[in-house]
Amino acid sequence: MKSILHLTVDGGHFWRKASGHWLPVEAPDKGAVWVVSDLAEESLTEIQIPRLFGRDRSNYINRQLTSRFPDTPYKSMLAAAAPASLLDRIAPRRQSLLALEAKDRVNAALDELKADVAGVWTTSGLLAQLGTEKSLPSDLFLVMPSPQTMRIMFLKDRVPIISRMVRDSGGAVALVAEVVRTLRHLENTKVLERNGGRRSVLVLSQDGDLVEAIGAEQLTVIEAPRSWRKMTSDDFKFALFELVMKSPPGQLAPLMRRTGFIASRVRTAAYGLSAATACASIGILANGVVQIQQDQAMITSTKDTAKQVALELAGTSKAIAAYPVSVDILKSTLQIEKDEILAAPSMDTQLQRLSVAIADPSLRISRLDWAVNSPPTSPCPSDASGAPNPDAAVAPAAAETVPRGLGSRISFELTLPVGLETKARMALMEGVSQRLASIPGLTLQQDPAKVVSVASLTGGVRKTVSVDQAPTTAAWCFIIAGKPAKALDANKAKP
Repeated sequence: MKSILHLTVDGGHFWRKASGHWLPVEAPDKGAVWVVSDLAEESLTEIQIPRLFGRDRSNYINRQLTSRFPDTPYKSMLAAAAPASLLDRIAPRRQSLLALEAKDRVNAALDELKADVAGVWTTSGLLAQLGTEKSLPSDLFLVMPSPQTMRIMFLKDRVPIISRMVRDSGGAVALVAEVVRTLRHLENTKVLERNGGRRSVLVLSQDGDLVEAIGAEQLTVIEAPRSWRKMTSDDFKFALFELVMKSPPGQLAPLMRRTGFIASRVRTAAYGLSAATACASIGILANGVVQIQQDQAMITSTKDTAKQVALELAGTSKAIAAYPVSVDILKSTLQIEKDEILAAPSMDTQLQRLSVAIADPSLRISRLDWAVNSPPTSPCPSDASGAPNPDAAVAPAAAETVPRGLGSRISFELTLPVGLETKARMALMEGVSQRLASIPGLTLQQDPAKVVSVASLTGGVRKTVSVDQAPTTAAWCFIIAGKPAKALDANKAKP
């Protein structure tokens, strides 16, 4: 079941479409939830991009997102307006970036959800996409009132320039004054020319007083496109809901927040493929009835062959029984199987968890070392220099009385984005360390975030490190404990 979580200044509200109407509902326990925010912490910025293509272009944009919004994981780019030339369509030189900096509030809302998160979109990003409608002017003010606030957005050449949220404290006159104040700001910053004629304003509301007050300020009020009016009855936020259910560009949530939703989509596709395969198999079986009848003649011949094989197996069994095998050798063989083969950790599972922990498009792995944590294995280094420390291995806890199998030791090195400030670099490394620490059974031995944090203070005074002098790589090392011996015995007992 599909639902909408609308995050506003007065809390979160759930909506679901039934019989063609959007109705408020309780928090869903299953299904998928599309999150739409309407908060003051929605930030817009525009960057100029060199003529790059493919992965080089995406890497450049990701570095810009990391450097401009280092404190929030909820960031993305908006779809660029369609330019005239073909080359600008493939690789536009201007790109709008969008971020939602109220990460604590969004995290709290998503943590309470029991259903899967399809994604997070902002009102600013959705309005920017609606404003690209060809029937609308290229320079346009979008005004969307809410019960307590009002969203003001301006698009120049169909590109979002500014998005503001103001409180509704004085009625229609005060709200229109904020629109005029936004216009004056754009004129003062040379975005718009003064005395450039009457500006177009699209009011997404049925409030007649607000429309009349805007017209009194020498602003031209235009009518919403017919396609928008079909999607809503009296509240234009339902038009945003209709758009977000199509999962448009501008999704901000990181991958770790959407794993359940993506997995369900893949699972549904797999079920569909399985059903198609089953139907094809039924058709093949129906056409093979004649072949089955022909194979019945072969069964008799196979039975005769089986009798001959049984006689040969009986002779082989006698030969095996006559071969002397020591009971001690058999016990030693079983013990080696239990201690060495069954107790070996799963490399695939651990590397999958590691890939989720470092799931940041701006990071690249330059070195990875995986080894079984046995006595011949070198321990993790004691510091950032990589010098080995024989005492680095962690002894089992005193309260742990159940013997455990072999664990594993993983060390890897990440290449950090070039040109990061100290704060952004620390945020990247701390994020990786926190996600690693959340993996069950993992003990972090080498943490570059702590090394950098301690190294940045000398004699009580913070040292200033230039961007050029900052290290371009960071190394982590950790140990993952093995499974308990009882679990290994249970796995061995399975047929």
